[in-house]
Amino acid sequence: AASDVYKRQNAVRELFDLGLTADILNTIGVPVKEWALVGLNGREVYAEARGLDAGYNWPQYSVHRGKLQMLLYRKLLERAGRNCILTGYDVLKYHNHGNSVKIEFRTQDGNHGTSNGALLVGADGLHSKIRAQMYPSQTELHWGGAIMWRGTSLSKPIRTGASFIGLGTDKKRIIAV
Repeated sequence: AASDVYKRQNAVRELFDLGLTADILNTIGVPVKEWALVGLNGREVYAEARGLDAGYNWPQYSVHRGKLQMLLYRKLLERAGRNCILTGYDVLKYHNHGNSVKIEFRTQDGNHGTSNGALLVGADGLHSKIRAQMYPSQTELHWGGAIMWRGTSLSKPIRTGASFIGLGTDKKRIIAV
């Protein structure tokens, strides 16, 4: 059944395939057991199992995006060397050449150059020049106006001790893990 296929796959599978197992992911996140929507009165509106508790082959994690990005960054440096990532470069254009890609770039001090590699990751933001070149007929993306304030605080675990809880309204909401 389609739901069985869905339950066998999730993004954590890709992390496991890269060797980022539960032992590593548990250092930066919480394996989630349930997702719960709670009303403003604190009462449960809806809840469902998540990750391994929901029958998936891999856990679901709640993790701060920055911690995941830094983990991926450190692992890539370990595996591919310190020169595999360049920051502070403005990619102006790219060219595919069989199994490689060539970029034209500008540095922060205004110098221009080129570089070749096996892979280009377009992590150049909302106004991505890489995305614009890939999809020239796509209209420019616009900021939706939502501001998210993030913070962390230690507290006594609630519900399962590994619950992902949404509390609030469509205008203002808090997520607790």
